[in-house]
Amino acid sequence: MLELRELVKVYKTKGGAEVRAIDGISVAFENTGMVFLLGKSGSGKSTLLNLCGGLDAPDSGEIVIKGRSSRDFSPSDFDSYRNTFVGFVFQEYNILDEFTVEENIAIALELQGKSKNKEQVNAILEQVDLTGYAKRKPNTLSGGQKQRVAIARALVKNPEIIMADEPTGALDSNTGRQVLETLKKLSAEKLVIVVSHDREFAETYGDRIIELKDGKIISDVTKTKIAPEHADGNLRFIGADTISIKSGAKLTADDMERINRFLASMPNDVIITGGRQEISDFRKATRIDEEGARETFQNTDEAAIAAQTYDPQETKFIRSRLPLRHAVRIGASSMKVKPVRLFFTILLTFAAFTMFGLFSTLTFFDKAEVSLNTYRNLGYETLTLQNNYRVTSVSYINGKENSRWHNDYSANFTPDDLAAFREKYGNSVLGVLSTNGRSPANIGNIGSYFHALYYQTEISGFAPVGGEMAFWDDRLLTQTDLSSLGQDDIVISSYTFDSLKNHGLFTDAENTQPVAVAQYEDIVGQKLIFPTPIEGQYVSLTVRGVYRNDLPEEFESLKSATSAYDPETRNLMEKLTAELEYGIYDVALVGGGFFDAHFETFGGSVPRNNVNYPFMSFGRYLYMRGKSSGSSYQVYDADGANTLPTTVGTPLSPIVRFDGLPADTPLQDGEIIVPFDMIEPQVRSITGKTYLEMINDENTDRDAASKWFNDVLDQITLLKQGVSYTASATEQDLEAALQNVLNIIEQAKDIPDRAFDPAFYASFVENADAEQEQNFRAVGFYYAEANYANDGVYFSEQDYTALLSLSLEDADAPITNTIMFTEYSAPADAIYRNIIVPVPESTGGFRALLRGEDAVNSETDTLYTVHSFVSEQIDSAVDAVDMLSQLFLLIGVVMAVFSMLLLFNFISVSIANKKKEIGILRAVGARGTDVFKIFYSESAIITVICYLLAIIASYILCAVANAQITAQLSVALFVFGPLSWLVMLGIAVVTSVIATFLPVYSAAKRKPVESIRAL
Repeated sequence: MLELRELVKVYKTKGGAEVRAIDGISVAFENTGMVFLLGKSGSGKSTLLNLCGGLDAPDSGEIVIKGRSSRDFSPSDFDSYRNTFVGFVFQEYNILDEFTVEENIAIALELQGKSKNKEQVNAILEQVDLTGYAKRKPNTLSGGQKQRVAIARALVKNPEIIMADEPTGALDSNTGRQVLETLKKLSAEKLVIVVSHDREFAETYGDRIIELKDGKIISDVTKTKIAPEHADGNLRFIGADTISIKSGAKLTADDMERINRFLASMPNDVIITGGRQEISDFRKATRIDEEGARETFQNTDEAAIAAQTYDPQETKFIRSRLPLRHAVRIGASSMKVKPVRLFFTILLTFAAFTMFGLFSTLTFFDKAEVSLNTYRNLGYETLTLQNNYRVTSVSYINGKENSRWHNDYSANFTPDDLAAFREKYGNSVLGVLSTNGRSPANIGNIGSYFHALYYQTEISGFAPVGGEMAFWDDRLLTQTDLSSLGQDDIVISSYTFDSLKNHGLFTDAENTQPVAVAQYEDIVGQKLIFPTPIEGQYVSLTVRGVYRNDLPEEFESLKSATSAYDPETRNLMEKLTAELEYGIYDVALVGGGFFDAHFETFGGSVPRNNVNYPFMSFGRYLYMRGKSSGSSYQVYDADGANTLPTTVGTPLSPIVRFDGLPADTPLQDGEIIVPFDMIEPQVRSITGKTYLEMINDENTDRDAASKWFNDVLDQITLLKQGVSYTASATEQDLEAALQNVLNIIEQAKDIPDRAFDPAFYASFVENADAEQEQNFRAVGFYYAEANYANDGVYFSEQDYTALLSLSLEDADAPITNTIMFTEYSAPADAIYRNIIVPVPESTGGFRALLRGEDAVNSETDTLYTVHSFVSEQIDSAVDAVDMLSQLFLLIGVVMAVFSMLLLFNFISVSIANKKKEIGILRAVGARGTDVFKIFYSESAIITVICYLLAIIASYILCAVANAQITAQLSVALFVFGPLSWLVMLGIAVVTSVIATFLPVYSAAKRKPVESIRAL
């Protein structure tokens, strides 16, 4: 069954010297019998036993087990070999102290994947004389009983080989004999290999004795019996020095003659005794049995050991499977070894998991879901959308692009935009006309400061309704037909109604005839009187109904507030101001003809083209000197420059040349295009001189001259500012102003004291008094004021390049320059200040609405945003989420690293304290994976504790943080749910795996013999 072929095992000492513990041993064993390995310490007997049992691997040679060679074994196969065929018995018993006798024995069965068979365990206990000891703990047993438990554990899985390493070394002689007698009985059916230093025991109980010295076999003898001579008579001659006489025999003369000859041949005295004890002791001492046969040892004839063939099923190994409950039990027992270290490990790991828990809530922060829930919780039924156009800024350092960023500016929606939203979200979508808000003149005023703040009577916008308006019809609080509204009819919000009710409503603008409006129907048919731009004139709008749109309940406390200095009240007042600015609480519903009828009345203005000046902004001022009036000069600080045609990706700004050439005609060296600001003083001077000449002329109508002069000054202002800054101006007015200014310049060129001088002087230096200046001539100007990047000058390409070079040469530090540009040009029909969309019912619809916030139209550089107090809070929350998620992630990672190190150290200490258990299990047949299971179980217990604590802590922290945040922002940042639990679980698993892998891997990969030696 077991054969060793040319085994060699070499160890290296600390000094590097090699020791051949086993030096070329070859030996074959019978399937049964008791074999003793004898030798002095260091002879190699224990090493040979370890090699036979697969606790160690040879450096060369092979072990053949049932025909299978160890050359093809993996380390796991050696474990499985022990688990299947070998039962180990050690000098120090090596049973698990935490387990009962029954559990110690049954674990050998369970490692084989078998169930814990109590009947089988009890039968084994009876076999080793331990009946009734099943529930006892090892610390209640004697040494001999413990050794018999170890034998029982070896026997329970019915191994074919039992290997015992000094099994009697820790026992007294009587107990040792009992153990050897037990092993002797077993050897009748099994191969029992015993390492011992006691030759007497070996000769008494052994069937074969192999003696080693310096790693080699110096003697290999097998016990044989020599039959006595003349065994059929009264006398039996046993060897040359012993005679046995049958009890009660009558000796013949021949017998006496033979006895006399025997006595004569003895050199010493002969003692003849008939004592029972003496005879028994003599038989044991001389190893003579009842039949007179003497046991003796002769050289082993291995050729007589019959070769066998084995069925593959007989040689199949059983891979060990340590039950999880045992792994957890053994792992948990280590946790009490270092309680202080355990406490800090759990504390830091728990804190790390909590940080990851908070991080996960922010990672799964769903802006759409949080926004929708927030709006619903606050009672919002509609959302206000604002249109924006995007301006891109490009930063250059020393002429090379460094970075880009964006700024968004508000813009109006067009009817096409409104139609697109209605196609997506239904006909209930409204557009709020861009008209200036105004309060009716026929209302009173209440004294309370807080009431005046809470109740605002101004109507800031009008939203035309038409078509299917089910959403708004459902919100009507009066019997009103929205489809029949006339051009002078309005439907006010319930908030506006409450404001009018509390301020008091009158039938006339002089507030002399009060009207009682206690209920919504009371105001239907009443007129709201609004002042017009013409002093003393009013326009009346008839209230045809009221629709439901109340302020959120959180502002109700303002009605009873008594102090504006109370922090909570002041904070609430600021929130209310923002809520009114963003919301539609003061928007009235109107009919389709309202806008055309009342545009001028309410000061409506439609933004014209926004001028885009793509100038590079310099780090230092570009000082320009131009003629102001007469011979005086004025200094201008130009904050940017560019060249024509501009290549920034936008149409050319409104530019006019004095010579009539196209605006994008490239400039020649020395030619510049200046802002109208720089020539405005000259134009005003020329106009003023002309006016003085006119009024000094007796033939001139002074009133007509004065009107002409004032009209020109207005046109100069219009040309400078642009129509977007004047409510009543049109593009035609701007063109007329431009032509008039050009005519003034042209007509004045031949008048010496009024001649227009286009000469300018420029220097890119620290101040305007530079000695070195360059002459330039203005060949045109650009007009209309922009929202950004104005007051720049266009140069020729060569002059522009020289200007850049000059800026770099003169600079003491790197020059940072910036260009801003946009593709946006406001359409003439951009009339809607906002678009009102009913809050989508589904998260998906809401997400689609929010997704549009990030969708920039590349052709027009426009995008819309949800324009509300809550949306700004949510945007702030998103920024906070980004910041906090990075913070929590950083803290979590740092703490996780420390917790991993602590857990790593704790598991390493546990492994050191569990060497005994590891060694016992490996000897029984456990694989490295079973060792993994034990310490991963321990790590998992710690991790689960930390995980559960972290979930509780995360939940509490999220609840507390949300309570604090919602008090300020009305938004819950920390949404702690199943996804967060899963993330924390994943982090917990990863942390425990990483922290335990290296120490456990090292312990699991260690050769079983190393664990055994640690015992």
